[in-house]
Amino acid sequence: MAQIAADGVLVPGSAGAPVAHPALRFLAQLDAALSAHERATDTGDADPLTVMRDAARRAVEESRRV
Repeated sequence: MAQIAADGVLVPGSAGAPVAHPALRFLAQLDAALSAHERATDTGDADPLTVMRDAARRAVEESRRV
């Protein structure tokens, strides 16, 4: 998400035309993973950065299986 924020939602494609940032394809999976984590945890003690990093890893792993 930080990379999308740094690069912008639209980036130059191979032909130079603006296209959606390639990392956006993981956004729905990341959101689903974070939502599932929020429902599963109610302690609030987990480090948010660690939670987000783990959710991103799971989303990438899941996308590779598809």
